[in-house]
Amino acid sequence: MEMMMRTKILQDYNNMQFVTETITKIGAVVLAFLLPIQTSIYLIGALVIVDTILTLLANKKENVKFDEHKFDLFFYKTITYLLVLMITHAVTLYFAFDSDLIIKTLTSIICIKELRSIDISVEKIIGFSTFSFLIKKLQIFVKGK
Repeated sequence: MEMMMRTKILQDYNNMQFVTETITKIGAVVLAFLLPIQTSIYLIGALVIVDTILTLLANKKENVKFDEHKFDLFFYKTITYLLVLMITHAVTLYFAFDSDLIIKTLTSIICIKELRSIDISVEKIIGFSTFSFLIKKLQIFVKGK
């Protein structure tokens, strides 16, 4: 009886060790896959968070009632952006394309979209578009005072 119990404990220990090693290996593979697009993930994540905060502030200023459905869009948008980045990265690796150029281009497109959304929220908060203001100043600078 005691021998069976020891065998059972050893089997459980070996199973647990196998699970731990497997999870560690899977984590290492996932991290190695995500490492080249790490900067893009951080940048897009930061812009989505800023956009969400500014949208909430703009809605508060306009006395718009908090809508949980719109807040859920934050998660859907974040997951969609990350999936698009990861799938694009996987495809570029599979077909041996220049992954860096494609990922940077995709990141730029997503960042421009998020910056535009941030600008719309800022316009609601302070009353004028910061992008329009910068473009007007740039035009004056280029044309010469």
